[in-house]
Amino acid sequence: MRVLILSFGLMLLLFGCVGTPETGTPQETAEPAAPSEEPEGEAVDIPVGESGQAAAEAQETEPETAETPPEPEPEPEVQEENPLDEINHKELKFDTKDGWEIYGTVYYSETSPSTLIILIPMLGAERGSYDSLIPQLHEEAPYADIIAMDMRGHGESTNIAEYTGFQTGDFRAMERDLDAVVAYFSVGRPSIDNYYIVGASIGSSVGLDYAVKHGEVSKLVMISPGIEYQGYDITEDAESYLHELYIMAAEEDSYSAATASTIYNICPSDTKEKKVYDETDAHGTDLFSATEDYSEPAVDVIVKWIK
Repeated sequence: MRVLILSFGLMLLLFGCVGTPETGTPQETAEPAAPSEEPEGEAVDIPVGESGQAAAEAQETEPETAETPPEPEPEPEVQEENPLDEINHKELKFDTKDGWEIYGTVYYSETSPSTLIILIPMLGAERGSYDSLIPQLHEEAPYADIIAMDMRGHGESTNIAEYTGFQTGDFRAMERDLDAVVAYFSVGRPSIDNYYIVGASIGSSVGLDYAVKHGEVSKLVMISPGIEYQGYDITEDAESYLHELYIMAAEEDSYSAATASTIYNICPSDTKEKKVYDETDAHGTDLFSATEDYSEPAVDVIVKWIK
C-alpha cells in the first residue's frame, strides 16, 4: 500500500513538469514581413465595386497625340495683268450744252495723234464693254487717241436721268455728247483733224447720224445695227453716208442681220464692207467674246479694217 502511494505521487510530479510552461520568460514575437517595394510612378487608387470599375476605366491615361502640323499658308492670288494698265490713259468729263456730264476714258497715242477713235456702247452698256478691243486697236493704230464713252443715261453719265426712261428724242440728243467730245479734243489735241467712230447697236445709229452731219468722220463701224431702234430711224442717214463703212452682225440676231444687209445695199459709199457671223446670236459688243474662236474674230476684223 505504501509503495502504491509513492508511485502515484511520482507520476503526478512527472506530468506537471511536462505540461506547465516556464513563467517569467516572454514569448518572442515574429517580426512582420517587410512590405514589397511600390512600382515607380504615381499611384492610382482604384475603388472597389461596379462604380469603382467605371471610375477605374475613367482613370486610364490618355494616349499622347501626335503634334498637328501647321496648315500651309495659302498661296497669294496671282492678279492677271490688265493690258489697259499699260496704256497711258485718263478719265475725262465733258459738259454738254444741254447740261449733261458725260464721262469717258481716253487712251493716248504714243505720238502726236492725227485721229480720234470714238467708241459708243450699245443700249444699257458702259465704256468697259470695249475693253477687249482697245489694247489691240491702240497697238495697230498708234496714230490715234481712243476714247471709250459712257453716253448720257449710262454708266457715270447719269447726272440728269438714266436711259431706262428715254424716248426717241433722248437718243437722238446723244449727238450732243459727241459734240462735247470733239470740241474738247479739237482744242486739247490740236493735231487731231480726223475722226473714226465705232458704235454698237443703238450706238451705231448715233454714230451714223453724227457722221452724216460731220464730214470729219471718215470711218464708221456699225456693230449689230438696227434700222429703227427705239423709234430712231436711220434710213435717210444710211442713204446719205459717203465715207468708209464696215457693218457686222450675227446671223441668228435676225433683226440686226437684216438691217446690216439693208444699210449695205442703200449706202452710196464706194468703200463699204459687211460681215455676218453664223452660228451665234450675240449682239453688239458681245460679238467680241462670242467670236474669239472663229477664224476671223470680231476684234481682229475691226482693228484690221480701221488701221
